[in-house]
Amino acid sequence: MRISTDQSPRTMTRAAAIAGLLVGLLSVFSGSAVLLGIKHPGYTTLDWLLIYNVSMGVVSIVAGVAIWSARSWAVRLANCIAAAHFVVLLILVAMYAVTTAVALQSVGAMTFRSAIWVAIVLIVRKARGELE
Repeated sequence: MRISTDQSPRTMTRAAAIAGLLVGLLSVFSGSAVLLGIKHPGYTTLDWLLIYNVSMGVVSIVAGVAIWSARSWAVRLANCIAAAHFVVLLILVAMYAVTTAVALQSVGAMTFRSAIWVAIVLIVRKARGELE
């Protein structure tokens, strides 16, 4: 039995959409739990970062649905999400370098989100034939 590594554009796009939805849902649930005092992670948290994460989690859910539905604007939204995460990652790394106010877990989580959204953008663009 031969296993094919070639995936249809639709399968690739759906996988990217599911990844975006899952990351978004996790961001909304975990960030909201900390903001509401339900969960205490055991490390320093930044209120602005929690609000950003929950907000972008909602945007990520919208993007995931848009990618799944093949909306024309979905890849632009995914690009914006990846870019925003990267900017916040740079801010967190700079803050981590000069102060103890940023937990390494926050830097790691934003690195994960940034990498996931860059991968989503690349997958969707490849599925749309924008990348060779």
